[in-house]
Amino acid sequence: MNVSGRVRLVLDLRRQARQGTSGTALARDLLTRPEVSRFEAYALAMNAFGMGLREARELEWLLGQDQGGTYEAIETVWTPYLSNSLRWPRRVAHLEIKEQDDFLVTVSLFDYREPQRDEDLVLTWGDGEVTRTHTFDLPISYRYTQPGTYSFSYQDAGSFPWTFGHTLNFSERQSGKTGLTFRDCP
Repeated sequence: MNVSGRVRLVLDLRRQARQGTSGTALARDLLTRPEVSRFEAYALAMNAFGMGLREARELEWLLGQDQGGTYEAIETVWTPYLSNSLRWPRRVAHLEIKEQDDFLVTVSLFDYREPQRDEDLVLTWGDGEVTRTHTFDLPISYRYTQPGTYSFSYQDAGSFPWTFGHTLNFSERQSGKTGLTFRDCP
């Protein structure tokens, strides 16, 4: 699913929550969408409502033997998140790291408060390189060619300033793909 598809889906889930849709119905909606895998469903629930993985995984009650109706476990855990829009993240940044012969880091941003607003960004990669760009230019990738530990930082000076940093440890070569997610919660 592309960036705009994720933003539209999260905004749709939030619209449903504002209209009083139950947690069970929202979980069912996520799981029945063919473009959403089970793991994407967890991430979308977390991004939409600011819940953690433990809470998002409550939708597993529907994976086994969904008998219809309401699942109290989901309702108990999800209701505080669905009913309080002040907890919902304004933005979510995701770093995807692909490790093979080198390390490719791709930064994506999902802006749910003002998805049509283009903000100035500064990405400091930790190896002396700094990228100045805009939210509409994301996702953006950067390649680390040397193993090591790098201090990555992201700075958005827009209408809702947001800064975060993370140490990327590429001291040992591995292969595979991992991801880091940062949520800008009020």
